[in-house]
Amino acid sequence: MNLSSKFVITGILITTLVFYFRYKVLLHKRISKKIEKYDYLIGSDIIKIEMGLNQIIKYYDLAYDLTVQQHEFYVIIKNAYEKLKNGKLIINNTYDIYKRLYNKEKKLKKYIKSQTDYSMLVHCIVQLIIYNRNKNSILDLSINFKYSDRKNNNCINNAVDTLASTLKKYSLSIVRISVIHAITKNARRIGLNRVLKYLSNIDKYMNFYKEKLEYYLIIKRKSNYLAGNFEDISKKIIKDINQYDVQNGYQFEEYLERLFKLLNYKVRHLGGSGDQGADLIVKKNHLTYVIQAKFYSDNVGNRSVQEIVAAISYYGAHHGIVITNSKFTKSAIELAKANHVTLINGLGLERLKDCIFQDPNEDFFTMYTKNV
Repeated sequence: MNLSSKFVITGILITTLVFYFRYKVLLHKRISKKIEKYDYLIGSDIIKIEMGLNQIIKYYDLAYDLTVQQHEFYVIIKNAYEKLKNGKLIINNTYDIYKRLYNKEKKLKKYIKSQTDYSMLVHCIVQLIIYNRNKNSILDLSINFKYSDRKNNNCINNAVDTLASTLKKYSLSIVRISVIHAITKNARRIGLNRVLKYLSNIDKYMNFYKEKLEYYLIIKRKSNYLAGNFEDISKKIIKDINQYDVQNGYQFEEYLERLFKLLNYKVRHLGGSGDQGADLIVKKNHLTYVIQAKFYSDNVGNRSVQEIVAAISYYGAHHGIVITNSKFTKSAIELAKANHVTLINGLGLERLKDCIFQDPNEDFFTMYTKNV
């Protein structure tokens, strides 16, 4: 090979390398701009699919166009997400509709050639839905990327740590989108490789957030308990004893059973047929009460009073009580007075619930029975 041929080959190689590196630089800039457009959305769950960021952005472009147009197909996916909240169910139950009715459309046909492509498009549409719903709640973590942080993730961990220390229980979806935004809005400054590295670790940041939040909540509880503040326990107990969660008569009986145990009564739940007019038997301070529970939407009438009178005799109880979430008829109130039966309506039941944190040795029924 003569000298001129070597110069030609060398020139071709140099030209090829120049064009290649120029192409990489232009591609890097273009992808960086696209990252900024979808900075809230690109996450590790997509990166793991290993389709390449450039390909992923094409799916987001398509999903974005369908969203802006309020395309029929977008509306179907949106409605499915609202009802099902499950990506696999959405994909399995809508793919045949897409194949039969929408895959002939030019733009959809260009990108969606398999069920994997379809799954990616659905995923991107759902991510856009989540973002549009939460965009007013996106947190600005203000992560400062320093060159000294190139070999570690301290800048992100420190920001997530600070967020957890506020003790506000943000949903993981909000934290996730916020961290992704904080990373990708710095894409041009920190470089595409670092962006992808940080995004691929997004699940680790979420676990770090959960661990830190749990740690700071424990520290807060410790401080409260040292100060004699047990309000968190009180709130939990009150939440567990919520009669508005009751849907039927048996649940109402179970609700009363839990309530009376918290009030330090000994409780026996009868229920069912053959209970001889009593659903619960409760005892405290050598007194026995038979209780009939009535979960009604209408007012409770005479029959319940008659049944509890029979139950007093049958079980040898000291007092009979009818408890309802509703009210009592006038005739039921008159019959109860004549037979020394205590009636507790919905408002009276709330008064009982307020007694949970009072002296556990007190018989709280006396505030109702002393006038009977």
